[in-house]
Amino acid sequence: MSESCSIAIEARDLHKTYTDGVKTLTILRGASLKVHARELIVIMGRSGCGKSTLLHLLGLLDRPDKGSIHFAGMEKEAGTLSDVARTRLRKKHIGFIFQNYPLLPDFNALENVMAAIALANGGGFCRANRKKAEECLAMVDLTERLKMSPQTLSGGERQRTAIARAFASDPKVILADEPTGSLDSETGAGVMALLRKIVKEKGTAAVIVTHDEKIAEGADKVMRMEEGILC
Repeated sequence: MSESCSIAIEARDLHKTYTDGVKTLTILRGASLKVHARELIVIMGRSGCGKSTLLHLLGLLDRPDKGSIHFAGMEKEAGTLSDVARTRLRKKHIGFIFQNYPLLPDFNALENVMAAIALANGGGFCRANRKKAEECLAMVDLTERLKMSPQTLSGGERQRTAIARAFASDPKVILADEPTGSLDSETGAGVMALLRKIVKEKGTAAVIVTHDEKIAEGADKVMRMEEGILC
């Protein structure tokens, strides 16, 4: 397989500036990266250096001022897509994992994952979506916790539920923002090991941003954000 065929997402020369009406703040100054299928990349950098901004652009939650983002199997550059098309792409092909695992508090673990599947593929809480959700939770070793609410799960179990939810639509790319930031070191290490394992098994690409050096252990590649550029 050629390199171009195995690239899941590629960002080229991304620039992003914000203006609050008084002052202009340049966050990204030409950030570029390629992430292949089954590759887990960790992006390091101090707080406020632009890591989360980059993740928002890769996740199509915002548009760059300059530069392009290409997804595998798509002829069009993401910036040329309409808002509706970008939302559709995001729902089906991008999975998000956040530091504070924002699960739906009124849904149990199974329903949280089923909701993600329904959002991406439709079908509501049908039998097929339930079966898929059960498989995703088994993948993160939560078969015995399906009916538990987020409030009764431990921090590690909540993050594993969030991982199951992120992979529920079989995304091409997983984007994680400080995924172990709310966990103790031992639990965090277990979550990262699980995430690496699933990325390899599923053939997904993953980008993790963090300021924690320990998270970089086991990554396929470590990049650093400095002055709005990846190096």
